[in-house]
Amino acid sequence: MVLNRWGKRGGISLVDQAIHGGTNFLINIILARWLSPNEYGAFAVAYTIFLLIGAIHTSVMIEPMMVYGAKKYIETFRGYIGSLLLGHGVFSVLVSFILIVSSLTFLAFDSKELADAFLGLAIASPFILLQWMIRRSFYVVSQSTWALAGSFMYFTLNALMIFLLFQKASLTPYWAFLSMGFIGLLVSVCQLRILKPEFKWTGPLSLYSIFHDHKEFGAWNIVGTVIKWASTGILTIMVSAFLGLKAAGVLSVVRTLFRPLDLMLNAVSLVALPVLSSVQGEHASIERRKKMRDLLWLVCGTVTLYGILLSSFSEFILHYLYKGIYDGHRHLFVLISLSFVASSFVFVYTLGLKSIGVTREIAKIWSTSAIVVFVGSIPMINAWGIPGALTVQIFSICIAGYLAWLAVRQKILA
Repeated sequence: MVLNRWGKRGGISLVDQAIHGGTNFLINIILARWLSPNEYGAFAVAYTIFLLIGAIHTSVMIEPMMVYGAKKYIETFRGYIGSLLLGHGVFSVLVSFILIVSSLTFLAFDSKELADAFLGLAIASPFILLQWMIRRSFYVVSQSTWALAGSFMYFTLNALMIFLLFQKASLTPYWAFLSMGFIGLLVSVCQLRILKPEFKWTGPLSLYSIFHDHKEFGAWNIVGTVIKWASTGILTIMVSAFLGLKAAGVLSVVRTLFRPLDLMLNAVSLVALPVLSSVQGEHASIERRKKMRDLLWLVCGTVTLYGILLSSFSEFILHYLYKGIYDGHRHLFVLISLSFVASSFVFVYTLGLKSIGVTREIAKIWSTSAIVVFVGSIPMINAWGIPGALTVQIFSICIAGYLAWLAVRQKILA
């Protein structure tokens, strides 16, 4: 029953997300194999920052699009996309400026690896994020096959570019980011020819109206996203600061092998958020609760099974995938598996809150979790290294899960 309800909607989304995310997975694996641990650590730090930028972009641009685009602007979606492209341009200019300043700062402190990685990210991030937004817009108008076609193109061209860079001994974090950005721009241009955005901002499509909607949805959503990153992604930054770039590389290579779970959750979100948002009527609360319960079993079961399988074969995978460079870190798999199981509960509950626009509660949930991370991670890193950092993360996510459960009972199930 669960698979029948969600599987048909999510099948294309899962394949699309697997192909699109497989590009980043492939780049991470290749860089970890062929770069020095310090160079890969620099890429891992820059990529962690990019994930924060991407999460903010998703909070203020993509997730509101999937909620309002599926309801309020569904009849004028071309004009709506045109407005979002303008907003994306403003966002990109600000982000690139901050990243360039960061690159120059690292260069001033003689950290050439980080300076090069952040410079590449500054140039590429606007185009990578543009491709993210355009690809997901096809789900709003129920044309997910075009999203899948774009992802296949993105993967194929990036794989070809990475191979050429490797053959010419030019594969560095800087060129890896530039490759992703160039291909992202190329794919976006092709997909925009299908969407055919319009740039007429009158009536309900006034820029003020759209800005107001996204501000109303995204204000607290951004806060929650940043705080969520602070309780999870910031560990890579803190590990690099206290234990060095090599330790950050170790954490990243293990975390990369769990990236398929991120892809799965993103795929589920693409389908589930519009579905949960569209539930209306007298019995909307009961129907939404039923869908969330089905989703919880599906997501948590999949995450748990993946964690068990990956942990069981972790020693073999580490040795052969990374040529023995990162052997001896099998214990990290169990800890990261536990953190993902806890995160899957929070994912489903916060998705339900987003579907009714209650993003302020999500900010409160992750604020508490972030405080736990900040208070506990530094002494635990000093005492126990990377396992200490992950232990604090697991505890903080469990607290977030409990608070999310309470919020759902109050806002949805009451």
